[in-house]
Amino acid sequence: MAKIDAFLKAATAAAAVIDIVQKPEVQEKVKHVAKKAWDNRETIKDVADVAAPVVKKAVKKGVAVGAKAADHAGDAAGNVARAAGNAADAAAGAVKASVERRAQEKALAQARQDLLQSATAKMSAGDFEDTWATSLDGGTAAPLKSPGYFIIATYKGKPANDRLYDYRDVFVSRSDDMGASIHRHLSGEGNPDVYADMKYEQKMLVFAFPDFDFEDDDNETLCRFITALRADASYNARAAR
Repeated sequence: MAKIDAFLKAATAAAAVIDIVQKPEVQEKVKHVAKKAWDNRETIKDVADVAAPVVKKAVKKGVAVGAKAADHAGDAAGNVARAAGNAADAAAGAVKASVERRAQEKALAQARQDLLQSATAKMSAGDFEDTWATSLDGGTAAPLKSPGYFIIATYKGKPANDRLYDYRDVFVSRSDDMGASIHRHLSGEGNPDVYADMKYEQKMLVFAFPDFDFEDDDNETLCRFITALRADASYNARAAR
């Protein structure tokens, strides 16, 4: 439980930083900085080192202060550029913002990979449904008949174990009987988008995290799962538990 909680915290924090960097107001400031650098390209002498601390500080503060970080970054970068008296600072800001964003995206991918790898059970959606059908015939016990959180992820191609984070869409939910709930979503009685991808034989994996105490949780863990995996911008936008 502690290990999963640590993975959840890391993935949620990384997702929050990415959200800040991807905000339209931040992107507009980066575009403005890049344009100013191009307009003054002949005066630029050293792009590599200038203004890096400004952007790094803005990204770090972004998790705590939200959209205000964009204004702070813009003001700070503007002050540095004016003090330098040329466009080198502006160019460096654009370059550094790009580097920071790639670094944060890499960190987010790793955090999601760690989280998904920590699942107690992982199987393809097709294998799950086959096992479910067999259990109805009395051949086996019903799969994942346990309380817990579950994730259904859809991939563009065959999912690789070292790239579990590279999903196209993702759904997160919790249930007192994970197996029964997973089957509902895959068979058309739950989330319609999950069912559509299952129906058209997309590559899908099921991840299970059993044995959580829901009474002491009050949906906090569910919200963290959703935020960390950005399920609210995917299947959970039309969630049906």
